[in-house]
Formats: sequence, structure tokens, C-alpha cells
Amino acid sequence: KLRALEEELIKDGIFGARIANMRVIEFQKRGLPHAHLLFILQQRHAIKSAEHVDTVVCAEIPPHPSSINDPDLEVQQRKRDQAQKLRDLVLTNMVHGPCGNQKPGAPCMYNAQGDITEVCHKSFPKDFLKETVWDDGQSYAQYRRRPPQHGKHEAFYKGRELNNSWVVPYNPYLLLRYNCHINVEICA
Repeated sequence: KLRALEEELIKDGIFGARIANMRVIEFQKRGLPHAHLLFILQQRHAIKSAEHVDTVVCAEIPPHPSSINDPDLEVQQRKRDQAQKLRDLVLTNMVHGPCGNQKPGAPCMYNAQGDITEVCHKSFPKDFLKETVWDDGQSYAQYRRRPPQHGKHEAFYKGRELNNSWVVPYNPYLLLRYNCHINVEICA
């Protein structure tokens, strides 16, 4: 999967032409080895606006498939099937936690000295935002995470009520293609 992903990102340039890239494989005490990839895009392909960020990264639970309608019933069913698959993948692979009050002993609740802290060191749950914030002065974009009261999606999964504040940023295409946890972030 890693070789195929790198081929799509480097050779096929699905996010644009790159000028440099870096890869690190981490072997941790818990879980499987994982990769961190960094791609620096050519200036003409650089992401320069919140709208552009939204075309590449999502940090929200996908809509429930029943909300998708199309006059062509065959097309509607195909869209609903894909929406269900994406929703299942997000809930299975792209939700942080539980941590905090729900699970104080979670790995993200420990500081560098090994002491349990009051807050998640990955800053979950994230704040709700109506729109993505892209500021050249920040290292990372703040992704759109619309709150449930604005009609945005919630889900009940593994005994937890989830909303967009718990979603790890992802790219829908890559998540559907590789069927695994694949965190995608835009950094400046």
C-alpha cells in the first residue's frame, strides 16, 4: 500500500507536481509500523486558500447515505453505496479516542514524562468551525468541522456518540482507495 501511495503522490502527482518529499517509517511499542510522508509542491500547485484546502482535506463525518438523492435510481444507489463505504471507513479509521473523561488512561493523555494529564496532547476534541481557516502565519490549516446544530452529521459508533470534533483529517479519495488510517494535513 505504501509503494502504491507513493507512486500516486510522486509519479501521478494527484495533489500536484512536487519539488521534494521525505518519508520516515516509525516502529512503536504498540501497533504496527507507520509512515510519515511530507511533500513539498511546486509553487504553481501550492495550496493557497481555504477553498483549496477543502478540496483536498476533510475533517467531518460524511453524510448518511439516505440523504443522497438522484433522479436516476441506479446512480442514486451507486452514490449511496460509496457514501456508506466512506462513512464506515471514517468511523472505523479516522476517529480519535476515546480519551479525556471517557478514557483518562488513553495513550494521548500522557505527557513526555509519562504522567497522566488533564487534556489530550493531540488537542481532541477539536473546536467546531463553520469554515476552514487558512492563515499564512500558521503552520497548519484549521479544518472545517461544522457543529451538529448546523445540520452536520453525527454518528453512534462502538457505544460512543460522535461528531466532527473527533474526526482526524483525511482525504476521501485516499481513504476509499487504501482502506486504512491515512491522516492528511496541509502545512505551510
